[in-house]
Amino acid sequence: MKLDVGSMYDNDLSATEISGRDVLDGTPRSMEASAKDVRRAISKSIDALIEVVENVLNMTPPELAGEIGKKGIFISGGTSELPGLIEYLGVRLSLPITQLKDYDNAAALGGGVLLEDGKALSQMLNMKVD
Repeated sequence: MKLDVGSMYDNDLSATEISGRDVLDGTPRSMEASAKDVRRAISKSIDALIEVVENVLNMTPPELAGEIGKKGIFISGGTSELPGLIEYLGVRLSLPITQLKDYDNAAALGGGVLLEDGKALSQMLNMKVD
């Protein structure tokens, strides 16, 4: 549903009907869910993510922060498909935001690379390898 009707655009008036069971009495029930409903439900999580990114950027060495300022941030995962997310993040973070081409598999592929190369993983974690 998040990707069917969800949107980070304030002016998105789309809606869809969803079916399920009433949690109180177990009877079948249908209701309309709007983009505004979904946005309200996910905004706290997205804003928390933005806060984490801002904190990391504040701890980033100036030379790396300059590079991030030029190239921006790359996002992946299914939620990166959410309409308006790239624009929302870009405005809130004042950075270019780019969705990776293979956004659905990027995290798994990156994790695989790190697992294959212990040196890269230890460098990322700032650890020593014997």
